[in-house]
Amino acid sequence: MEPLSFTEHLKQAGLTEDQARLYESLVERGPSPASLAARKAGLSRTLAYKILSELEVLGLVSKQEEAGKVTLFTASHPLALKEMAERKEREAKDALSALEGVMGAMTSAYNLAGGKPGVEFYEGEEGIRKVIMDTLKSKSELLSYADIEAVGRYAKPLNDEYVALRKHRNIKKRMLVLETPTSRAFYGNKNPDITDVRFIKAPAEPFGSVMHIYDGKISYLTLSEERLLGVIIHDEHIFRTHKYLFEFAWEHSNTTQKRPIPTTPG
Repeated sequence: MEPLSFTEHLKQAGLTEDQARLYESLVERGPSPASLAARKAGLSRTLAYKILSELEVLGLVSKQEEAGKVTLFTASHPLALKEMAERKEREAKDALSALEGVMGAMTSAYNLAGGKPGVEFYEGEEGIRKVIMDTLKSKSELLSYADIEAVGRYAKPLNDEYVALRKHRNIKKRMLVLETPTSRAFYGNKNPDITDVRFIKAPAEPFGSVMHIYDGKISYLTLSEERLLGVIIHDEHIFRTHKYLFEFAWEHSNTTQKRPIPTTPG
């Protein structure tokens, strides 16, 4: 009966072919000089020393050196393989998190370099935070459409923090808000020094989003039970289009001084 081979399993755990064969040879032989371990693994002695050094770094092999004696190499307990796999999994998650942190900006830079609109896409609470906080970099007045009830339902703590920061930095904003009893009450005398609000007729179904127009960019937040999404689009043409549409809507909207509206929008 042929002895059980672990090489394929070791490769699946993340070792190379040569690393797996050499580690397996030490598991089966016990403490061995490099020459014998190499012979059993089918490797040259020179290559075996290189692989043994790699296995040492991975924590899978230790060596015993004594003056006047041949150096012996010993395979670490197989549990070290599990620890190695877990460590690689953690490192992979950290690497993914690091990439997610810059992926939007990198994608934007890549698209802009190719003459395409730069689009950054984010998800979850941290995603919408990144998008809304980007507007605080604005060097010009912010223009915004907002479903304030969706903001209050799904992003109130973030919005409270954002408004405080915007007020501190004295960033002005004009907002078009869905006209509902809630929004009327909320914006009666709310931050008039930094926010100018007008109302637009509410549709049958609230749109559940926020849009900002600023500094050659457009950003969107989708706020719902199912998802929290944020998108930033860098494109001067799209920016100018939405700025024009906002100004048109602004001129045809209701000011905060208009008569109270009925409790049922429509």
